[in-house]
Amino acid sequence: MPSPAGRVMFTGGLPMHEGLSHLNPSILAAITAESANLHLLLDGALIDAPKLVYGHDDAPRVEQLYRGTRHEKALAVSPYLAKPSAGSRLWAIKDAWQFKGILLATNASFEQLADHLRSLISMSLPSSQLAYCRFYSPQWLVRLLRSTTPEDFIALSGPISQWIARTEDGWLSMKPAAAGQSRRAEEEGWFSLRQDQLDLWAEEEHQKFIERAVSHLRCEDKQSAAGKLQRQHIVKLTAMAREMGFIQEHHCLHYLELAWRFPNDITNQSLSTHFGNQSSSPGQRLQEAERHLFGLV
Repeated sequence: MPSPAGRVMFTGGLPMHEGLSHLNPSILAAITAESANLHLLLDGALIDAPKLVYGHDDAPRVEQLYRGTRHEKALAVSPYLAKPSAGSRLWAIKDAWQFKGILLATNASFEQLADHLRSLISMSLPSSQLAYCRFYSPQWLVRLLRSTTPEDFIALSGPISQWIARTEDGWLSMKPAAAGQSRRAEEEGWFSLRQDQLDLWAEEEHQKFIERAVSHLRCEDKQSAAGKLQRQHIVKLTAMAREMGFIQEHHCLHYLELAWRFPNDITNQSLSTHFGNQSSSPGQRLQEAERHLFGLV
């Protein structure tokens, strides 16, 4: 959601370009055991990073990325950079953090790495607005890097020679073809996202919503004729909901629930007019329609 500073949240699908590959567990174990240049970046909003790190490493180097920046008021949920010490026990508890953080390899100093990562806290949209970028989330890192050009991958990575993230299909290694320029924290927002990236992610989010709706409404198997028709109907209803201003996911799903339960009534002319009356808020329109459909008015 937009912050007081006018920021917006942005919520890939592309073939993996050269430099992206899967890691089997034995190779990952060797990397974590031998690499003196490996860092752990945790999502402070999802995990108690200090407790985890200090509970499994006696002498780590750590830094909260929001510290010393304009985001310092949100320090409690700051991304948390850790340089594990030799023999760190953090590598033995990957299950505790593998979906809540990523691994980074670099020859740069700890301070230089932290500074570069701070410059990526937010990125520029085509509208010139800034969007927070959750690149420390494995899911979003993979989507971001898969959608970059090789040149953008190098620029974004800066001094980082390898990114490692846990996906549903296993561990993924992402290496830029060359070293890029290290950025300073005060340059935050220097990296620009392209419109085609935003369009791609929006379409991916749309498809995920359709699948959630299909599951929520308990549709038939998607391989069956009935299941295919139900999915097509959900896609059509979702488009109708958006045209009527039900943009937020919970509003759209509420509309789908009503349409699913009352398929004939939902197309009633007076009800359609009510849904399309955007002088009332989406929540108000849905609540009033629900009372009408259930005979409470």
